[in-house]
Amino acid sequence: MKRILRFVVVSIALGLAVPAHGQVQTGSILVKAVDQQGGVMPGVTVTISSPVLVSGSMNGITDAGGTYRFPSLVPGTYSVKTELSGFTTIVREGIVVLVGQTTPLDVVIEAVEGPSRAGVPEIGDRGKETKALNRRLDAVFAEAAELVGERLRRVSVEDLAGPGK
Repeated sequence: MKRILRFVVVSIALGLAVPAHGQVQTGSILVKAVDQQGGVMPGVTVTISSPVLVSGSMNGITDAGGTYRFPSLVPGTYSVKTELSGFTTIVREGIVVLVGQTTPLDVVIEAVEGPSRAGVPEIGDRGKETKALNRRLDAVFAEAAELVGERLRRVSVEDLAGPGK
């Protein structure tokens, strides 16, 4: 009877220990960079650092939606720095990562004032430049489609007429 009881107790103990092994032991940081008007900021360099990181720091670049995710981070306290030429560098300290959770971090990046802004368009001009670029791309694509269509029509007519006709 003691053997059976001991077997049951050991089985229960092992059964409880095994699921703990497969559980998530990391968290993540999701950085979203926007300008003062709330527009997304792609191309921002994001650097995280912490004593819990083996390399001391990691970096990435925000995507077209202005976001970058640092997955599989060891729980701990991190520092997050965002940088983009022509804009202020933002450093946030004390960002806490918990097991199984994503820590969101919204960063508003402001344009640098003064002579260091040479050649960098004003934030308000970004929308105008994007619209102008989109109009130009639309025109280029339309012209390319027209040329391809004309070439296909010519090839089809020549194919139907047969050689030498």
